[in-house]
Amino acid sequence: MGYDGGAIACSDTCVFDIGSCTGVGPQCGNNIAEGLEPCDGTDLNNETCNTVGYAGGILACQNCELDTSGCTGDAPVCGDGNAEGLEECDEYDLSECTGSPIRCGNGRAQGVEQCDGADLRSRSCEDLGYADGVLACNENCSYDVDACTQ
Repeated sequence: MGYDGGAIACSDTCVFDIGSCTGVGPQCGNNIAEGLEPCDGTDLNNETCNTVGYAGGILACQNCELDTSGCTGDAPVCGDGNAEGLEECDEYDLSECTGSPIRCGNGRAQGVEQCDGADLRSRSCEDLGYADGVLACNENCSYDVDACTQ
């Protein structure tokens, strides 16, 4: 996710809590969405209003957070147990997770899964803080960075 280590959790607003992460992490303001940044300047990370759970409209980026004020339709609901749209998580504390996520193996990254099969959530080694390489997905739906280079 762009950090050297630490623990990641899910906040009560359904976004990742990186307060316990160590290292520098992504740099907001460089027009490159990296690590946990959902966007950075003009780089919307291939997201649209539709992909984040709205019916339509125009998606923007403000301070490296997706701005859905130009989107139309109903927003995803935080606290319903389903990570959807802009929700990075929903009622899950990732630091307590063991084993594989329930939906792992269906080829579609959902909920707390980093990836699932070929679905890497449009991420690359570079997005995760590596210089180059080919990102893959482990059988437990976590990123396989073995082919990434520093």
